[in-house]
Amino acid sequence: MTPGEMIRLRVLATLLAAVAALPLFASPAAARIDVVQTALRALRVAERAEKAAKRNKVVKVDSKKLVDGGVTADDLAAGAVTAGKLAAGAVDVAALANGSVTSAKLAAGAVTAAALANGAVATAKLADGAVTSAKLKDGDVRTADLADGAVTSGKLKDGDVKAADLADGAVTSAKLADGGVEHADLADDAVDAAKIEDGSVGAAELGDDSVHAAELADDAVDAAAIVDGAVGADAIAADAVGTAELAAGAVTTGKLADNAVTGAKLADGTVTAADLADGAVVAAKLADGAVSGAKLADGTVTALDLADGAVLTAKIGDLAVTTGKLADGAVTTGKVADGAITTAKLADAAVTTAKIFDAAVTTAKLANGAVTLNALGDGSVTSAKLLDGTIADVDLAGGAVGSSAIKADAVTSTHIGTGAVGASELANGAVDSAAILNGTIDTVDLWDGAVTAAKIMDGTITPADLAADSVTNAKLADNAVATAELADGAVTAPKLGADSVTNAKLADNAVGHNELADDAVTGTEIANGTLTAADVGVLGGTATLAPVQIDPGCTDVPFAVAGLQPGDRVLLTADPDMDVAFMAQALTPDTAGQLEVRICNLNGAPVTPAAAYDFSYLVIR
Repeated sequence: MTPGEMIRLRVLATLLAAVAALPLFASPAAARIDVVQTALRALRVAERAEKAAKRNKVVKVDSKKLVDGGVTADDLAAGAVTAGKLAAGAVDVAALANGSVTSAKLAAGAVTAAALANGAVATAKLADGAVTSAKLKDGDVRTADLADGAVTSGKLKDGDVKAADLADGAVTSAKLADGGVEHADLADDAVDAAKIEDGSVGAAELGDDSVHAAELADDAVDAAAIVDGAVGADAIAADAVGTAELAAGAVTTGKLADNAVTGAKLADGTVTAADLADGAVVAAKLADGAVSGAKLADGTVTALDLADGAVLTAKIGDLAVTTGKLADGAVTTGKVADGAITTAKLADAAVTTAKIFDAAVTTAKLANGAVTLNALGDGSVTSAKLLDGTIADVDLAGGAVGSSAIKADAVTSTHIGTGAVGASELANGAVDSAAILNGTIDTVDLWDGAVTAAKIMDGTITPADLAADSVTNAKLADNAVATAELADGAVTAPKLGADSVTNAKLADNAVGHNELADDAVTGTEIANGTLTAADVGVLGGTATLAPVQIDPGCTDVPFAVAGLQPGDRVLLTADPDMDVAFMAQALTPDTAGQLEVRICNLNGAPVTPAAAYDFSYLVIR
């Protein structure tokens, strides 16, 4: 049975009981009540109540109706707090979940030198070729930094290898170029007879005790003397990696220290609904007016929730006010509809002589053997003498039926006129949740601040309910912002704290040469034994000398070398098959693109090589 059908049945039952119980004291013209018409009117009232009950009105609760801090995390629907709802600076370090800032969340150039912790850029973090000459601090490449065999002939500046640079026994016979040892290079007694051309060396050419056999060690310097390895973390100066040195996306989540990304590190408006964990937005995170009527579950507003005078007559459903809801004496004569008080409504002896109009009861009104009015004394006509259903409303004087004359629960909603019960007629707490028609409480019916967190159904606040910038930092729980809550590129350089990017936060090979500032890499940052020949020179190649006659003495032979600049340092390695009569040495360039090699014939007679000679060169700038 529908609510409307139940209302109609109650109306009919109450009306019929009322008509049957009230005796009639009326004029002949109004001797009886038209029960059918009264019932029809009651049915129409019931139908209107049923239509009202079927309405599904959405009630909006504006921010003023919400108690400050009343919207808790449970009240927010998943995804309710979008980026537009977050106030500037709302997401601080505490709001970010550990490991939430991934590489994709970092804006290009976000990791500055200040953001890198000391020692954060280790060898594995450097991309191959990242440390260029410009990145090395002048004078900071030490012996221990060079790999075995890294310093080739081409790496050495002509004339820059001095006696002090050579270890005892370092220069063996194999290390000397054929014909490369001049008389000034020879120690006393170093050259035996077999090495001296007959008649070419006189006493004046040899220095006293200049060359001793003990000074020359066999194979003193080999490749194993230089330690293999890369440029480690200790090779990089503190704060050496600046913003410009880091490639876009180089700093991934794993490279960021816990709680490294504070609210200031996040770009404004970048934390979207997807970035918030379930339960992240607690009551304190909701702005005023965020919870509307649509967010309240049906039937959750109880009598205690309503302010005094909040429920007006129009808010009361038909038949909602029962006898138990009426205070004693509340139903006055003016509240009783004509014909509403039937015989059944009158207590025995309730109608006294004083209540009857003089001469109102005639003989015709009396049954057979009736006593006329003049024959009846005061109190002689009792209820038993009255025909049931014969007293109409017009028979009753105003105020004739007091509250004491009405039985408990006798006056139902059908007996109360439309609009008859106002706020003043309702006792405090009289209108409870069951008495309120669903969907009838509108925004204007709620006091400002009336909707507290407890009144909001968990998970009902969606993004549409939140105003832009309404979710401030204070509204976010610690670790509420995880990786998923951050938009890609949201973490810019200003969002990273000083020294926040530690070694663990950098991906292997993330730091390329563009990420390193000039002179950033000092000797202490270079792992011992890691610099090879390729790391030292800027230009290298081979210069070929055709087999032409070389006269005694020295001749400067030019070779075209693209990219060679005046003043470059050139290291030259002679062809191993070069005639012992020759000595070759690279000269400091004075013309761009031209390498000059000084070739000296020490034989004393013209010599023509049997084949071309290849000279390897390495340019250091």
